[in-house]
Amino acid sequence: MAEHGEAPAQQGSTWYDWGAGIVNYANDTLNSFLGWEDLDVVNPEDGKTEKASGSEQSNEGFNQEMRKQVWGTKQFQQYIGKDVTSLLSLPVWIMEPFTILQKAAEIMEYTELLDKADQCDDPFERFAWVAAYAVSPFNAIERAWKPFNPILGETFELEVGNGVKYLAEQVSHHPPVCAAHAENEHFKYDLVSAPTTKFLGNSLEVYPHGRTRITMARSGEVYTLVPPMARVHNIVIGRTWVDASGPLKLTCPATGVQCVLEFTPCGWFSYGRHEFSGFVTDAEGKKRIHLSGKWNSHCDMVKCDFEGVPLPDMEPQRLWTNRERPANDYYSFTHFAHKCNSSEGIRVGGGSDSRCVQMTCLS
Repeated sequence: MAEHGEAPAQQGSTWYDWGAGIVNYANDTLNSFLGWEDLDVVNPEDGKTEKASGSEQSNEGFNQEMRKQVWGTKQFQQYIGKDVTSLLSLPVWIMEPFTILQKAAEIMEYTELLDKADQCDDPFERFAWVAAYAVSPFNAIERAWKPFNPILGETFELEVGNGVKYLAEQVSHHPPVCAAHAENEHFKYDLVSAPTTKFLGNSLEVYPHGRTRITMARSGEVYTLVPPMARVHNIVIGRTWVDASGPLKLTCPATGVQCVLEFTPCGWFSYGRHEFSGFVTDAEGKKRIHLSGKWNSHCDMVKCDFEGVPLPDMEPQRLWTNRERPANDYYSFTHFAHKCNSSEGIRVGGGSDSRCVQMTCLS
């Protein structure tokens, strides 16, 4: 015979299991609507493939209890609303074998767009090519793994191709700030990146503070770039994924021409996910070229009238298409990211290079 009170305890457990089942069912159903249930992710604990989100996958394979222990404890409540860039020591299992300097170098993958911009005679079309180049690096931000913060004075050097040479240095460790320069016969690219973050409990907003300048060799035009913010969702509970939203602003102070591309935030059931659109406008604010696409796949342009309506018989022109990624890659690296992580093009004796530092740490 059961002891007094045992039956109610079992009943309570049954109700709890039933409630948990309903929550899990609702979560699976929502994931099905969002289209996440058929994508693959590598679980770092056992190396096996699980159902999850592809390029948004990075932290889903991690043990949920481990993530809750790291992020869900009361001590992290004090960080809500704060910049946690320099406040937290994070576990290595959320990191990728990549540094911030290498992450910044991923903007160099599609430099042929800048070569085409420099060779373009139409000033508005030239602006459109530069804008497409500014969009192209966003295909790499979907990796939710965190890159390592380089030590002060650490460098990264890369020969991209088409005569492009890239060099970056970490000029501040806390807060992390890097400076980079790249150039070839068509352009010069200068970057100072000093991002800040805001911890929101189960998400993290990343604000891309800094300065980016692109100089065209033939015209001498200098473009300044302000990218949109990014948000990492579900860093404690759920599948981790990254979204970009807000305006991308590209301006040329000398000519007054500018481009504003609005990145649409992801809505319910993935509505508007990855989409962006905007116009290249002249010094008087009149619309000249319409740009649209998805920041993880492509960018199109079409000439338009001053009201933004495409000109008659004008077909959209594809400016940029994202290259295919390696299949079943452990960290969802692109082919270019693998190049950034290889010893190809590394300078002999460059002991401060990120790849040399990694090899030293591993040896």
